[in-house]
Amino acid sequence: MHKQKRIAENFGETPTPGFILLDMMMTYRLSKSWQVNAGVYNLFDRTYYEHLSCSVRSAAASPIYAAGRSLLISLAMEYAIIHPSVCDSLPFL
Repeated sequence: MHKQKRIAENFGETPTPGFILLDMMMTYRLSKSWQVNAGVYNLFDRTYYEHLSCSVRSAAASPIYAAGRSLLISLAMEYAIIHPSVCDSLPFL
């Protein structure tokens, strides 16, 4: 994200530093129907905040930092209600 220099001083905005994040996702197919997904967000655990993510209840607005490194693991199942051979004959699929 680029540094934000366009600010509204009358609303108490201040310039925001830029940041770079690295996220990684991986999918492993267990079978024709099942797959495991795994991901790491903010891999290097970078401390950052978005331009408009700040406390506005006080005169000295302070940034509200985004989440640090986080992990995701999921298991997904795919299935078809219509047999695949039928799909070829349907004009809308």
